[in-house]
Amino acid sequence: MRIEVLYFEGCPNHKPTVQRVKQVIDRLGVMADICEIELTQDDDPVAMKFVGSPTVLINGEDIDPTQRTGASYGFGCRMFDGEGMPSVEMIERAVKQAARGDERGSSETPSKKAGWLGCLAVLPGIGATVIPVGLCPACWPAYAGVLSALGLGFLFKTTYLLPVTALLLLVATGSLAFRARARRGYGPFVLGLIASATVLTGKFVLVSDAVMYSGIVLLVAASIWNVWPRKATEVDSSVRPSCAPEGHTSHTQPSGAEEVSS
Repeated sequence: MRIEVLYFEGCPNHKPTVQRVKQVIDRLGVMADICEIELTQDDDPVAMKFVGSPTVLINGEDIDPTQRTGASYGFGCRMFDGEGMPSVEMIERAVKQAARGDERGSSETPSKKAGWLGCLAVLPGIGATVIPVGLCPACWPAYAGVLSALGLGFLFKTTYLLPVTALLLLVATGSLAFRARARRGYGPFVLGLIASATVLTGKFVLVSDAVMYSGIVLLVAASIWNVWPRKATEVDSSVRPSCAPEGHTSHTQPSGAEEVSS
C-alpha cells in the first residue's frame, strides 16, 4: 500500500496529518509506504490530484470518496468537515478499503474500471453501423424480425438510421473522453472522432463497406488504447516526484517499527 501526503510549504496541518496516518496504520497493522510530497507552484495540481493542503492519497486515490471525481484541484488550505486535517475515522476507513483491495490482489482502480465500461460503450455504436442501408434486401426480413422482437422495429427505417448511428457513435466517443487524464489522455478520444467520421462517411455518404469497416476497426483500436494499462514507472516518472529521503517511511510491523530510506 502506498500512502502519499501532499502539502505545500508552511502548511500547519501537514505534520499532524502524517502522524494521524502513522497511528492508524500502526494500530491496524498494515504494511504501507508513507511518502510526504511537497508541492510548489510549478507543480500541476490536477496531475497530482491535489485538492488542497494536506491531501492524502492511498494507492493514488483520495481518502475522501467525494473528492475522487469532480474535485476542485488547486493550491489552498483544505478543510475536512470543518477541520484542517482528515479525521482518524476517515483515514481508517480508507486504509481498510485499500487493504481489502490489496488482499484480493486487485490492481484495478476506479479509473480503470470506468475505462473498461467505456470500452463496452462502443459496442452499440458498432452494432448500429452494421444495420444495412439498402445494400442487402434479402437480409432485411431477418434484421426487421430481430428489431421488431426487441420493440425497436422503427429503427429499421432508413430515416432513423443516420441519427441513431450518429447518436450511438457520439456516446462511444464520449466514453473515450470521460476521465481521459487518468488513463491515456485524449489520444483515444481523437482517434475515436476520426473513426466515427469514417464510419458515417462510409455508411451514408460513400456507401462503402470497406470505408465503414475501416472506421469500425479504428473505433475498436481507440477503445483498446483507452483501457490499456499504463506502466507504473511511466506514471511515476511523469506525474509523481520522488520522495525526499526524510519523507519516506516504510511501515511493515504493527509495533510501529520504521525504516527510513537513504
